Amino acid sequence: MNKVSRILLVVAAASAVAMGSGCYSNWPPIDTPNETREMNNPPNVSAMTTALRGALARYNQGGGPVVVNFPPLLRRGTRLTIAKNAGVSALTKENETSGTLYHVARCEIRPSSADVEIIVPATARGSGREQLVTFRLWGGPVAWEVASVREWETLTRPVPELSYLPENDDPIPLPKVEPWRRDDVGSTAPAEPADAGEM
Repeated sequence: MNKVSRILLVVAAASAVAMGSGCYSNWPPIDTPNETREMNNPPNVSAMTTALRGALARYNQGGGPVVVNFPPLLRRGTRLTIAKNAGVSALTKENETSGTLYHVARCEIRPSSADVEIIVPATARGSGREQLVTFRLWGGPVAWEVASVREWETLTRPVPELSYLPENDDPIPLPKVEPWRRDDVGSTAPAEPADAGEM
């Protein structure tokens, strides 16, 4: 088997994983049919890595250490992989005060698009200490590019509870989280989010 064939097999396998889950992966869960809460598959890993790289490029130009609070369903190995590839550190009790804290607040995967929302320290555009940024991605299932970025003037969802790096790579029990609906988001969002344009 040549190198090209091996690459094609890897892409096909990743696609099969995504299609097996219906390509509808959400965190926090959305009250819609055909969704899965499995967050440790290749599409999710690639999407979060891409969004975090975009966040670092926009908001960490000084190059200081960044610590990331990942969604609670991510296993130890998944967090460490994303952190390594994005150039950040996964949140632990030892490092939570040793760098700038980012939160991955939402990750929504579709067949050819994804939304990853990251909470970062507020810029001049924000009105509080923290600011929500939506990264719209195109591509998939394992190769994503940032299509656009939106900076919200207010937080449209709460800052996630801290989820520390697990001690082992065992599967994470599903936390008790109430599914949210799209109309709930619309009721709390500002009328027109600030559009920061394309990356």
